[in-house]
Amino acid sequence: MKLKVLLVSRNAWDNKAGNTYSNFFQEFKPGQLAQVYCRDELPDNELCENYFCISENKLIKSLFSKQNVGAVLKKNEAAENIELQKAAESGNKLYGFFRNHRFTLLLWLRELIWLSENWKSEELDKFIREFNPDVIYTDAHDTFYTYRVLHYVRKVANAPYVMFHADDHLTYRKFSLSPLFWINRFMLRQYVKKAIKQAAINYCIIDEQRTIYNRIVPNAYKILNKCADFSGDYKEEEIHKPVKMIYAGNLHLGRWKTLQKLAEAIKVINKDSSKIHLDIYTGKSVTEAKLNKIKIDSAITLHDFIPYEQLIEIQKKSDILLHVESFDLKEKLLTFLSFSTKIVDFFEMGKCILAIGWKESAPIKYLLEKDAAVIVSEYDDILNKLNSFVENPEIIREYSRKSYNCGKAFHSKEKMLGMFKNDLIKIAETKPDEN
Repeated sequence: MKLKVLLVSRNAWDNKAGNTYSNFFQEFKPGQLAQVYCRDELPDNELCENYFCISENKLIKSLFSKQNVGAVLKKNEAAENIELQKAAESGNKLYGFFRNHRFTLLLWLRELIWLSENWKSEELDKFIREFNPDVIYTDAHDTFYTYRVLHYVRKVANAPYVMFHADDHLTYRKFSLSPLFWINRFMLRQYVKKAIKQAAINYCIIDEQRTIYNRIVPNAYKILNKCADFSGDYKEEEIHKPVKMIYAGNLHLGRWKTLQKLAEAIKVINKDSSKIHLDIYTGKSVTEAKLNKIKIDSAITLHDFIPYEQLIEIQKKSDILLHVESFDLKEKLLTFLSFSTKIVDFFEMGKCILAIGWKESAPIKYLLEKDAAVIVSEYDDILNKLNSFVENPEIIREYSRKSYNCGKAFHSKEKMLGMFKNDLIKIAETKPDEN
């Protein structure tokens, strides 16, 4: 069966921002995949060729003048379309604003704009019907409008959907003193509950999330996580002097504070000579003032984001790769059920992982349970752990091996993708619930 899957998401499929889609659908051919997305962004991947972009900028303008909000986009046209590039640049500013100013009233203003439903169009309907998907794939989001888009696409396509839960959009385990936040959370929870109940299959990213979700909305949740090829044997490598440590990712959600503590500890260790060096690859996700707090010449070198393929090659030449979380109450509750898919990349490379974060967060508990990383769950323990690397490099070798073995045991491409594709084939043969 030549299975056709339509992805419905908020963001464009862009491997520079994350390659989870490319990981899940790596065995599909381009003609089997299409995407409907809701941002002014340009897709960038090797698997999907057909897109329908619902422009949020044009949606806003459509409130004042009649114009098309969505458009069909072909992969080979994206890079050469100047109008789309300008829209993407403008969109990045808009999304950056919403990311840095997550006031509930602003979020509701955005939801009101989407309530106009000007995004519904004959062009969108035609795109969906011409592609004629067997199955719809979607992520759980923290915005209401994405669920309305999902249910509309589902109705037009007359196809079942599967939903992937990468973050916690269901529990009340959050922190805020704002009544508006809790009203928003309650409303989001209703959207998520409905989507869970109507999905043919719900995938959780980690077992703890599945356990907690099942208490709230009982369902036959399955585990789906990033996977890799672990068919070979682990290869031991020499440890560099100074020890090479790399962090790649955003600095928001309080991560910059944790990296600041790490940098201060490295500075202490490097007092007499350079023993550890940390390279950070990141975008402009925090203010310059915050960046300056982690700029310690003897400890850290800051780099801009680089293409994923280039980053992987640099990480392969490192000794230790970092997974970093915040210790601030609001941020640690925000991410406590998340699981960074980059960790699977670390497993695949067979690198020692230094995981710094709250001991109750799902990824920290997972890595601790599997003994797949060196764990730091208190700021005060950072210096001790770094000293242990310097004094006994065998720890780095030991946890490099354990990292690879964990990936081989629990993130095998053969097992994970086999299950995922078989699931999609089975549900493609069923009719959706029309309720």
